Amino acid sequence: MAIYSLNLGFISRSAGRSAVGFSAYIAAARHQDERTGVIHNYECKSDVIVSRVLAPVDAPNWAKNPSTLWNRAEQFEDDWGALRFQNLRAREQFLSSAQTAQTIMGAIPIEFSQLEAEACVEEFLLNRFVSRKLVVEYAIHWDKGNPHFHGLITRRPLENSEFAQRKDRDIVTKAEHNITRKQWEVVVNKHLELGGHEVRIDSRSYADQGLSFLPTHHEGWYVQRFAERGEYSRIIADNEAIRQKNIEILCERPETLIQEVALKRTVFTRRHIEEEIIRRVGGDEKLFSLLKAKVEGISIPSELILKTANQNVMFEGGIATQLSVEIRHLAGKFTDELLDNKDVTYAVGENINRERIFTSTAYKAQEDTLLHLADTLSQRQTKAVYPDLIQQGIVNREAELKNDLFQEQKDTIAHLCSGPDICILNGKAGTGKTTLLKAVAEAYQGAGYHVLGASFQGKAVEIMEQEIGIPCKTLDSFLCAWEKHQKQKDLVESGKLWGRPYLYAFNQMKELEESRFTSKNVIIVDEANMVGGRLWEPFLEEAVSKGAKVLIVQDPAQIKSRDPGDYGRLFADRYCFIETNEVVRQRIPWQRECSKLLNEHQVLDGVMPYYEKGHFTWFNNRETLIDALASDYVKDLIRSPHQNLIALAYRNTEVYELNQAIRHHLKQQGELKDTFTLSGQEYAIGDRIRFPQNDNHGQFVKNLNKDQNEIQIQFKGIKNGTFGTIEAYDEKVSLFTGTMVRTVTVALEKNRRVCFNPEEYQHITHGYAMGVHKSEGGTFDKSYVSLDPLLDPSTLLVGLTRHRLDTELYVNREEFIDFKDVVDRIGRVSCKETVQDYHVSEDQKPFFNRVQHYRDLIGEGVTLREEMEGELNPKTPLYKHPSYPAYQLCFEEKKRVASSILEDWKNHAPYARLAGLRKDVLEVEAGLRPRLLSDLEYRASIQVQGYMDLVKETRVLWHTISETHPGVLARSHTLYEDYASKKTERDSLAFVFQENQKLYTPFLRVTKACTPIKSRAGSRVPPGDETGELKGYWGEFVSPENRVYISALKSHAEAHQRSQLQNLYYERLSSEDKAHYDIVKAYVSVRNEAAAIYSHLRKQETDSVQMTFPEGITLYQFHEKQAKRDELALKIVESPEKYQVYFDTLKVKEDKLLAHAVTGELRENVQAYAIEQDISKRASQAQELKRILTTSKDYRIFKERGLDANRLTFDIAFYDKVSKGDIDSQVHPEEVYKPIQSYLNASREVAQLWKTIKVKSEKSEQTEFQQTEWKNALKALNENAHQIANYPASLAVISEMREGIEARIMKQVGFIQRTTSSQDHSFTKMSNNNHVPTRGALQENRPYVSIEQVRQAIRGNTESITRDLLGEPNKHMSKKTELRFGNNGSLRVSIAGPNEGLWNDFESGEKGNFFHLIQREKRLNFNEAVSYLADVLNVKDDLKTVPSTKPIKYNEKISIEAVKDRAQRLNAVSELQMKSKLIEGTLAESYLRQERGITGPLASDLRYIPKGTTFMYQGERKILTHHCLAAFGKDHEGRLSSVQLTKLDDQGKRALTIDGEKWNKIQYGVAKGSFVLLQDDKTTNCVFIAEGLETALSIKEANVKGKIIASLGIHNISNYLRRKLFSVPTMMSINLVLRLIRLSIKLKIILKPKDKPFLLLNRLTQGMILMMFSKRKELKAFVSM
Repeated sequence: MAIYSLNLGFISRSAGRSAVGFSAYIAAARHQDERTGVIHNYECKSDVIVSRVLAPVDAPNWAKNPSTLWNRAEQFEDDWGALRFQNLRAREQFLSSAQTAQTIMGAIPIEFSQLEAEACVEEFLLNRFVSRKLVVEYAIHWDKGNPHFHGLITRRPLENSEFAQRKDRDIVTKAEHNITRKQWEVVVNKHLELGGHEVRIDSRSYADQGLSFLPTHHEGWYVQRFAERGEYSRIIADNEAIRQKNIEILCERPETLIQEVALKRTVFTRRHIEEEIIRRVGGDEKLFSLLKAKVEGISIPSELILKTANQNVMFEGGIATQLSVEIRHLAGKFTDELLDNKDVTYAVGENINRERIFTSTAYKAQEDTLLHLADTLSQRQTKAVYPDLIQQGIVNREAELKNDLFQEQKDTIAHLCSGPDICILNGKAGTGKTTLLKAVAEAYQGAGYHVLGASFQGKAVEIMEQEIGIPCKTLDSFLCAWEKHQKQKDLVESGKLWGRPYLYAFNQMKELEESRFTSKNVIIVDEANMVGGRLWEPFLEEAVSKGAKVLIVQDPAQIKSRDPGDYGRLFADRYCFIETNEVVRQRIPWQRECSKLLNEHQVLDGVMPYYEKGHFTWFNNRETLIDALASDYVKDLIRSPHQNLIALAYRNTEVYELNQAIRHHLKQQGELKDTFTLSGQEYAIGDRIRFPQNDNHGQFVKNLNKDQNEIQIQFKGIKNGTFGTIEAYDEKVSLFTGTMVRTVTVALEKNRRVCFNPEEYQHITHGYAMGVHKSEGGTFDKSYVSLDPLLDPSTLLVGLTRHRLDTELYVNREEFIDFKDVVDRIGRVSCKETVQDYHVSEDQKPFFNRVQHYRDLIGEGVTLREEMEGELNPKTPLYKHPSYPAYQLCFEEKKRVASSILEDWKNHAPYARLAGLRKDVLEVEAGLRPRLLSDLEYRASIQVQGYMDLVKETRVLWHTISETHPGVLARSHTLYEDYASKKTERDSLAFVFQENQKLYTPFLRVTKACTPIKSRAGSRVPPGDETGELKGYWGEFVSPENRVYISALKSHAEAHQRSQLQNLYYERLSSEDKAHYDIVKAYVSVRNEAAAIYSHLRKQETDSVQMTFPEGITLYQFHEKQAKRDELALKIVESPEKYQVYFDTLKVKEDKLLAHAVTGELRENVQAYAIEQDISKRASQAQELKRILTTSKDYRIFKERGLDANRLTFDIAFYDKVSKGDIDSQVHPEEVYKPIQSYLNASREVAQLWKTIKVKSEKSEQTEFQQTEWKNALKALNENAHQIANYPASLAVISEMREGIEARIMKQVGFIQRTTSSQDHSFTKMSNNNHVPTRGALQENRPYVSIEQVRQAIRGNTESITRDLLGEPNKHMSKKTELRFGNNGSLRVSIAGPNEGLWNDFESGEKGNFFHLIQREKRLNFNEAVSYLADVLNVKDDLKTVPSTKPIKYNEKISIEAVKDRAQRLNAVSELQMKSKLIEGTLAESYLRQERGITGPLASDLRYIPKGTTFMYQGERKILTHHCLAAFGKDHEGRLSSVQLTKLDDQGKRALTIDGEKWNKIQYGVAKGSFVLLQDDKTTNCVFIAEGLETALSIKEANVKGKIIASLGIHNISNYLRRKLFSVPTMMSINLVLRLIRLSIKLKIILKPKDKPFLLLNRLTQGMILMMFSKRKELKAFVSM
């Protein structure tokens, strides 16, 4: 046991001491005493490791400076003396003896590190002194072998930032002094336990501890300095003698050492003895020599040994390096001697850790004696109660309680009233033991026996007296009375007395004889778990010798005795006992269940409901906790004044503080008024008090209610733990002595009133709060429990089972981090061992061995893990170590053994208790419950879950984005911003996780759960046939695609780190540098985007499968990115010194940068040329461009501006002609260039077609078609030549551009003149089908149709065309990729995939492409088939000629690109029409019916297109992001030409934007001349035209007659009027009639009075205007009008 030393004193001026000087000494500082002017300098001291001032939170700054603090403390005494004493002599006398401060000095255990010592000392001083508003300066002196602390404490507390006028005199009283000493013991032992040290200190004297060793004196700094200088010191000399004497005692009586060790533990190991020997010898060579002589058997007097030994040599830590090995060897030998000495130690066997264990022979003898006595009682059965008496006792209790007893309680009563003379009841806390004992006592009394009560605690005795109604005493009282009786008996029987002295002694003996047991006695021992062997031995001896019966009542789970052994549990295990489990004390059902679990020491399960239901309240410091607890206590007390409330704390200091805080709140509420002081403590009328000392016979505490019945009169005095309330306090002068007599009147429970003189009985204290230990056996209505780290399962059980109605728990976060910390520290398994615990029977050995095996596995696992962690790099995973498989095997075996232990927990529990194993920990190990998480771990698990969700979300988002926007193109996606935000959050979390992997990664790990598969019949398959599924930390199943790998954590963390470094680098730049950095970064970004677009455009060209491409990403956008990139590159190279510093950071390659800059400069020149209007400047720029345009890439840039290479030559030639006067300067160059451009383009196409025809030598339908195309192109070339020839300016310029071209043009003009006069009669009409145009018509209407256009249009439409061509297919034989026709499916047509359009007729053997199928079915040749498909698919002619022979104007010519654009638009409409669905039963119909109120039939041109439909439009693949109502429009020939889409949401309503506005309608195709026909009524010539679709449908709802058309736009109405006005006699426009009138005027349409439209309009003008403001319900009225 570590040394206890704590001394308190004063700084008194009468001793010539100064607080300033002492402060300088303990802190090794230099201070000047301002009162005397003396400078105290101790800076030479080098052993001070810490010096600090501890002050209350609200203390002023001057109180935190040591020099200022103690000078002000000295000055305050002077000021107070001058203020208090006017008499100079009295003042000087007061000041000369003033005590200005209090001192404290304590020894620090050598086991502490410096940090542990600092934490321990600070906690002690803060809790004991600073909490009382006192200021403390302390310093720790780390002397060699003698670490200790000094403290200097103010005598006066702080009030309002100044010293109070009243000193804190209570803290120096004897009672408070003892509390201070006890508090130091508690705090030190707490920190020793937290530090993993087994030693403890004890504030009791050696005599009180029963030790033979002598205590040493504390050696201060001065004493040690004397020793260093070799000077004499009385303390050192005395201590040297004491230590030598102790070693001599150890050598002469080795059992003394065993006795000291046995006080700490019942059984011990060899290691415990060795450590105690080494601690006692320390580094003293003289002591070592004494012990060595003893061990080696040298018979030399001690004086001679001490003379021959060297001087004392004390070393740091107590053991010198040169002596450590020798001393350990010596201690080992001496330990062997002690353990071999059968008179001193007894070998018990082997413990759970496979260590040999021993006990002292004294304890073994005591245990054997007690077991012999108990065996005697168990073999004797002298007292039995008739069943009818037992039943009568049960009936009486039920009548008193007004409810029936449980069967368990009835059985318990019967058990205790029968059987041997020792009966044991293990009654769980709150199970109603007192009620049962009252029935038992009544039954025994009815049988003629005398029932007595006994207990270790006075409070339990009082409860038994009051509740059971039997005479009771504490066991100490019985023992004391027996000892007195024996003395009186010895005196009477000695023969030395006669006469009246003999008579007096005889009467005293007879009176004391009444306390001895008789054969008629039945003794109930309550709270027997707290009784130690010292009391059990005489008690059982008395019971055995006198023939009494003993009823042991206990709760083995509650607080145990401080003596060695656990005899209550030992008796229960050895003899038959009955147990009560049904808790009745707590009124709330779930709290009763908690009490049951706490009785089993299952702390986690017993406390968790209180935590989950909000009964835990957390505070940041002790002061706020105490104040809040006191406030809650007082509120409940005022609300329910008749309730019995109690505050419980573990430490006496906290009990004191709680009592004071509660009284403070009561005073604030006006509940305590008339105050007075007793024994240094303030009391008041109405104060609740507690009596901490017995007055069994009423010697000092007198009853006042003498007129009460006999039951009340039998209660005399008070017992330790009795509560009461002060009713009155009187002070009066005695008539006999003339002194002041004070009387306190107190109201007790059961209407008892007592009074006492506080001068005679001073043992009272406030009773609002009490210690947990003292509360055992008590019951209260509500409790308020302050949790403490020193609580264990037993004391926690007591604290949480005292209440009936409710309890609240208060936790200080300075002591407990979180709920897990509460469970881990309070739930630690503590077990008082007995020798019998290790005497394991044969049938119990399997259980003992299994627990022992589990402990071995724990040690093996720890060793393996330490080995792996020690040999691997911290960042290397453990699974890479060669020992990891063995570690895994150990882990699995430990899990299996834990499961086996839990399967039979009842038999394993005693040995699990010895091993310190908690049941909930084993359940976690076996996988039966999740591990309890700390607050930090719980927050970490939530963070990990959030991280995993973010990983999954970013995966889904990136997959969605990359489908259409791969790579860096993702930045342009609408979802990218959301993705980037989530990615940033994900990476930042990953970085946090990476920094503390041990905390976070366990929640990311998955395990393979082996789930047995059931066979189809429901039986289980063999164990080997199992399937493994992945399970997360919480037991949820994890699919492989949703699994988050720990390896991904590292990459995410690195991404965050890179991002943070970039941001940090950017933030450190100046604003000017940031601008330069942003330009380089923009260049890199646009460079990467351009590269990505180009890559995917190339991939789209090469891939045969059509790719889904991002909306808006086209070749045009690629060119835009290129232009932006080159522009930025040019800007960078213009000032490289500003940007070059960022090249490495942003990974810019200079060669690429320069190439882009060159292109950027080229673009600038091209841009300047394109916008230049002056022909002279334009010509010079063209000359310069011809010089620098050297590669095809350069010309591509030129063409991106809408220019072609011929334009450069044209501008040079045109300017030359203008400057020479050959062309008028007023002629616009575009008018001259357009015919030239058309001619040159046609010439290039003719050449390309001719080259293609020449390459193909074999003749086929394909070459035949290409020859036809070539002829058509040649014809177009000749037509364009004719146009140039008719326009002299163009002819002159083109002649300048190309030498000799004029002759070629004139030759071509001559060819077309020869061919226009003749007719081509090589083709004849061939059509029996009206839908197939004649060859002449085809040639006339479609002079040039590209086969590639038709082929592209077929793709995706094969199925619909095939169905129209061949009818419905064979449903049973058709597939998604092919259709089968005929009963046998002999005709197969591929409709999807790479073979789309190919067909095969297995009956005829024919096969080919789709053109051949059209040829076969329609009996057409190849060209006619192409033309047919072009007509069906609405593929427009690819025109290459200008329809007029006169010179063309620039704004009237239709280019080839425009024709191709028109064809692409119409193709998109056709594709949407193919992919649309009938409107019936769709969201589109729901929109028209419900939102628009349309009830009539709907036209076939109104269809539904689902969300997600894709289609090609102008070379891009578009996706519909909404459901759409599609209105398909047709031109005047009835061909599909446009579609208008109305966006709908998922409920069939008009879709809204983010701002709540309706989405605009979208139109594809050719809107001009396209109309939606909603009603075609040929019975009348009326035509109703509406601008919008919904308006036209509303007209149709009115059941009007006539044709109803939607124009899909106001400006499209004129196209219908131009074509139909004079062919339709009557025309009406409903909601836009006025606009039509204005439009008619604009179109210069003359309406004569005789025309029907004019008359109708004139007649309906008023109604028309009304209709513009009407709704649909007024429509019928308008039409009828």
